[in-house]
Amino acid sequence: MDPKHLKFLLSKHLKYFYFQIELFLHFIGTNSFYHVMRDARGPSTHTVHRVVHRVSKAINTLKADVVCWPEDCSKLAKSFFDLSGFPLVAGCLDGTHITITPPANDEISYVNRHHTHSLNVLAVCGPDLSIFYLNANHPGRCHDAHVLRQSSLWRSFELDGNRPFPGAVLLGDSAYPLRQWLLTPFGGDPEGAKGRYNVAHIRTRNVVERAFGVIKSRFFALKTGIRLKDPAQASQLIISAVILHNLCIRFGDKGQELDDTDITDDLDTDRDEDPEPELQEGGTATEIRERRRTQILQFFQR
Repeated sequence: MDPKHLKFLLSKHLKYFYFQIELFLHFIGTNSFYHVMRDARGPSTHTVHRVVHRVSKAINTLKADVVCWPEDCSKLAKSFFDLSGFPLVAGCLDGTHITITPPANDEISYVNRHHTHSLNVLAVCGPDLSIFYLNANHPGRCHDAHVLRQSSLWRSFELDGNRPFPGAVLLGDSAYPLRQWLLTPFGGDPEGAKGRYNVAHIRTRNVVERAFGVIKSRFFALKTGIRLKDPAQASQLIISAVILHNLCIRFGDKGQELDDTDITDDLDTDRDEDPEPELQEGGTATEIRERRRTQILQFFQR
């Protein structure tokens, strides 16, 4: 083949490659309708639809390498500690609702407590607002604690005993169950050491709310609602957005937080308690879980 002809073909393919990336970013960044993108960029609505999902699938192949804990977690606890003085933190956990168009055959499952249709997205965030873990598979009707219990994160931390580093804990709000590896705040309005624990807990956990704000600011489709009829495709689009968010942080783009982010919007105060504490060596399951929080509480004694 003539080298000039080969160079021309490669150039043509590269241009189409970049064009597909631009279409995808246009869609997820502005939440434009397909027909608006057709009028603005030229391709048919079917081509826009095909390209958006093709690029999303390609990006999602990077999930295992991009949405994960750092290979070296030795400095992770110190980075979290520098935020508000809470020790041994390996991540902050929370859920957020991403509005979607529900499927006609199962619309009720996607109605959340705000009476809108959504996916309940679970994420664990790092101190730099990057996402360490993501689950975007559950409809909005599911409680935050249910999403956690059905996730691979639960199986890894609760059943397999995996930790990013020895003694590591995650921080979650009172919607989640207290576990040895998942610490929640004390109820009521505590004072003294418990009060200081709660303040440090809340201030540290705020990073995950800020991360949600930055991601929704980067990708307007996640803030205003994903107009896709298939929840599985909407889930894949959310995963793509988080992967791109993490890559942006890796390359120095910290993003812009939403000014109107309401951090209480994603909180649920309904505690998911175990109905009957099962017996384990060293006391009941509840006592064992509470013991871990008490160990951390000693750090706040003055």
